Amino acid sequence: MRALEHLLNGGRSCALNLANSRGYSVNEVIAMAETVCSRSIRSETVGRRPGDPPILIGDAHSAHSVLGWEPIRSDLEAQIRNAWDWMRQRN
Repeated sequence: MRALEHLLNGGRSCALNLANSRGYSVNEVIAMAETVCSRSIRSETVGRRPGDPPILIGDAHSAHSVLGWEPIRSDLEAQIRNAWDWMRQRN
């Protein structure tokens, strides 16, 4: 809604990262998803692909300054639980 209001009020179109500025490893995400979903997730550990950055963390400073946006689900468990609940409601 904030992005739409921004555009309707004459703001310029731009790309904004909606992130919480906290990075998680793939293993942390898998472990939390297994906990939240009460299911085992098959995974395979392999080397990083060419071009993959060693660390990638989203920064939402622009979204905050342009839209006044702040994350409300900033911890990993809340993010996964919200996505899991959404998926279960649709299946």
